[in-house]
Amino acid sequence: MRIYGEFMRTARRVPVNLSLSPDLVAAAKARRINLSRLVERRLVEILQAEPTDPFADENREAVAAYNARISELGVFSDEHRSF
Repeated sequence: MRIYGEFMRTARRVPVNLSLSPDLVAAAKARRINLSRLVERRLVEILQAEPTDPFADENREAVAAYNARISELGVFSDEHRSF
C-alpha cells in the first residue's frame, strides 16, 4: 500500500476543479486555511483509515454464508486430510 503521507510531500501537484460555497471559501481565506492542503490531508486520512476491497464489499453476504456453512459442515476433503 502506498504511504500517502510520504506521497504528499514528494508528489507534484495536479490542478483540479472544486465547487464550493463562496461563503465557505471566504471564511477559509479569512482564517488563512489552505484549501488544497486541507483537502489533500483529509483525503490521506480517508484513504489510510480503511482500504476498501471492491470484491469483499460486493460479496460480503456470500462470503459470510459460505463461512457459516463451512463452520457447520466442514469442507469436502475433511475425511481425507491427514493433518
